[in-house]
Amino acid sequence: MNTRDLNHYQISCKFKEQQVAMLQSMRQSRDEQFAASMRSWLRPFSWTPDHDIAHNNPNKYINYHLNQLSYCP
Repeated sequence: MNTRDLNHYQISCKFKEQQVAMLQSMRQSRDEQFAASMRSWLRPFSWTPDHDIAHNNPNKYINYHLNQLSYCP
């Protein structure tokens, strides 16, 4: 999922375990963020998904959704 999809992602307490597992598996590692940062420096004036990953945006959305799921019973 890209950040646009994560921005519109709807959580459901009914499927909490599956959603937590999916969101945690989608996290970018530090190595992936570093590689995306290097690639985004090659194209500073055109937007690419690497810019989002380089600035940790997908992980921020994932953290937000995991926080919301933590309130599910």
